[in-house]
Amino acid sequence: MTHLSSHANSQSLSGASTPMTYARARLWLGISNVGFFVVLATVLLGIGGGPEIIGRLGLAAASPLTAFAALLACYVILSIPGDVVGGFILPRRFGRSTTTFGRFFMDWLRGIATQFAVMLAAGMVLITVGRLLGAVGIVGAAGLMMLAFLQFQLPLARLVARLWDYPALAADLTSAVSEQPYVAVESSDPGFVGGFAGLPGMETLVIPANWIRVLTPQELEIQLRRRMALLTTGTRTCGLVVALGWDLIGLIVCTYATGAAVDTVAGIVSISLCFTLWSFVGLLLLPTISRRGVYEADRHVLQNGIRRNELEAVIRKLDRLQEDEPVRPTGVETIFHPVPSVENRLRATMQPNIGRGAYHAVRNALPLSWCCLGLLSRAVHCNCGRPSVWVMLPGD
Repeated sequence: MTHLSSHANSQSLSGASTPMTYARARLWLGISNVGFFVVLATVLLGIGGGPEIIGRLGLAAASPLTAFAALLACYVILSIPGDVVGGFILPRRFGRSTTTFGRFFMDWLRGIATQFAVMLAAGMVLITVGRLLGAVGIVGAAGLMMLAFLQFQLPLARLVARLWDYPALAADLTSAVSEQPYVAVESSDPGFVGGFAGLPGMETLVIPANWIRVLTPQELEIQLRRRMALLTTGTRTCGLVVALGWDLIGLIVCTYATGAAVDTVAGIVSISLCFTLWSFVGLLLLPTISRRGVYEADRHVLQNGIRRNELEAVIRKLDRLQEDEPVRPTGVETIFHPVPSVENRLRATMQPNIGRGAYHAVRNALPLSWCCLGLLSRAVHCNCGRPSVWVMLPGD
């Protein structure tokens, strides 16, 4: 913990004499990684999109299954550099991990294989429904797949990453979660924060086992009560609605903007490339309402018996387990971070209510984009190369 806190500084994005921190290194990686896929999608759309890609790769005569598998294999290959840097090189460089490359590779391979299978299945569903029901059909099919993704989010997260059950909470802590179903989960990634998995009304609270070790019983109770505030305030449900709505609207826009034939692999590929650009717009617009969801949960627990200094202690301790960046330039946070910095969260507790939020709207939209074949779901700075947080992205 002492070593982690040694990297906590509030640097500007361009200060020449400022040492590179883990948080800032990951930010630059995310910018580069997302930028690469956005430029790639733009160029490929510019030269003709799916039909041109299918033709140049010699897949015109291939079956839909073979064509989708070959294209997803290209996606995996192109993502390898970013994943290796984000999942192996940077964590070791900044003392966040001692994992061997062999262990990293096996974990990455497991995650990639699962995402490959899910996206391949999604592609086949879209083209099959497209042949039967047209554009309206693929939007409906994508919506149903997203709902299934949410409902089975925890089992899927277990398939993607090594997550195993941890012994139940102590009896004196279970009152903090009341009647809410929960499970404590162990992960090799200290940045895994769990969260709620499942559709509204059917949620399971996923508690990181690392919290049980790092936090005192009082601090853990505070954090559990804060998690429950996400349900009480409705900000978690709002975040899911925004995420689902954003992705479905994007699929509609991209289907009609490209004019793609939804009954062909080439057409679905064009929609996928356009949807990648739509996801990028979401990365710029959705963080603001996502941050408001964090503020809303903080304010709720303070209004219901938690003292500000108690909440501050928990926030600071958990921040050190993630990117350890308690202070962040305003411009950087506005554009790139759906989770506010420690100082901004504490400052917000002293301000009037700033309106309703949509908790983790952007970080829910990203994994749901698997169902639309988006290419940015694991390219962002918070989860690049880290399978443990591909399905349940890091948060507060």
